[in-house]
Amino acid sequence: MKRFKIVGALLLCTALTLTACKKTEDIRDIITDTSEGEGNNKGASGNAEEAELKKPDISEEALKKEESEDRSVMSGEPTFRDCVIAIGSGVYKLPFSYKRISDDWTFNLSDYGFDDSFRLGPGERTSDTVILNKEGSGYNIVVGFYNPYDVVCSIEEAYVYSISIDIRETGTDYPLMTLPGNLTWGASFKEIIEFAHPTEGFKKDEETGELTLNFIYDYNNFLELVVGPTRGIVKVTVKTYEKER
Repeated sequence: MKRFKIVGALLLCTALTLTACKKTEDIRDIITDTSEGEGNNKGASGNAEEAELKKPDISEEALKKEESEDRSVMSGEPTFRDCVIAIGSGVYKLPFSYKRISDDWTFNLSDYGFDDSFRLGPGERTSDTVILNKEGSGYNIVVGFYNPYDVVCSIEEAYVYSISIDIRETGTDYPLMTLPGNLTWGASFKEIIEFAHPTEGFKKDEETGELTLNFIYDYNNFLELVVGPTRGIVKVTVKTYEKER
């Protein structure tokens, strides 16, 4: 029988936000399903059971296989339900291995009050507010991390289950981005709904004229688009709570 628990106050320290000065809290203060891989008690077949545990694999071979799978999804006929996004020259179907982008996109655990010994337990997720920076880039990406394994893992070994990019304050310095339907920055409301209608409708900001469109599938896969009245898509957030790829 699954057991759920609240992972509380594990990251109750402050974190830098997009403005670099403002603080936010709690990147691991969420409800987490830790039923997978929780049992560390070994019976007579303990060694065999341990061998069957899903463990981190961030080898070059594993990462190339994952990348190939993601490109295959995007080159087919993906929908928003697939939680796939192309950023720059990379294609990512969430959740995906953070190791695929960690050489370029980084953050300091010390900003959150932790050091490199920090680990995520089996099934644990951080909140989706971790800000990654890339040297020489004029924008940030905001992510959430997930441990899909039966054992504890480091952030470097974790998956990214949520990714968000906002280009409203980046000028012209923002990445290439493509969603299913070949939608990209600047795509209009009309172009979006010709591909897919928001499952949750949309909301309008009367002050800015921006529309926020939400797509939710099976209560697990999410896409949120912010569409400006003249600039089209200016923010995208893709998120999944699927446990397996």
